[in-house]
Amino acid sequence: IPILQINTTQGFLGTTITSVVYRDSIRFTGLGDDPDGAGVAEMSIYPNPGNGQLVIELNLNTSEDVGVAVYTTEGRKTAEIFNGKLSAGTSKLVIDTESIGLAAGYYLVEATQGNSRLVRKMVITRP
Repeated sequence: IPILQINTTQGFLGTTITSVVYRDSIRFTGLGDDPDGAGVAEMSIYPNPGNGQLVIELNLNTSEDVGVAVYTTEGRKTAEIFNGKLSAGTSKLVIDTESIGLAAGYYLVEATQGNSRLVRKMVITRP
C-alpha cells in the first residue's frame, strides 16, 4: 500500500499532476481479489491492544486451508500462528504473545485462504 502516490499524465506541454493520494497513517482493510465471495470473510483480534493471550477470530465462508501469520509493520514475518484446514464458520485461535516472542509494539496479522487475504493491525503492550 503506497504511503504517497502521485498520478500524472504526459501531455503536449509536459507532465501534469492529475491526483495526489497521501496516507497519514497505516490503515489496513481487507485486501485481495475474491470475486466468488469465498475465503476469509472477516477477522478480528481481541483484546487489542493487549498483552499475554490474544484471540484471533476468523469467519470463513468455505472450508479450506488457512494460513495466519504475524508481521512487523516493516513486513518481516515474525511468527506463523496457524497453517492448516479450518471449517466454514467462526474459528478462534488463542495465542500467547510472550511464547511466540512478540515484544511490545505494532504488528500486522495476515490471514490467507485461497486467493483471499485479510490484514489487521495488532498492538502488544507490556505492563
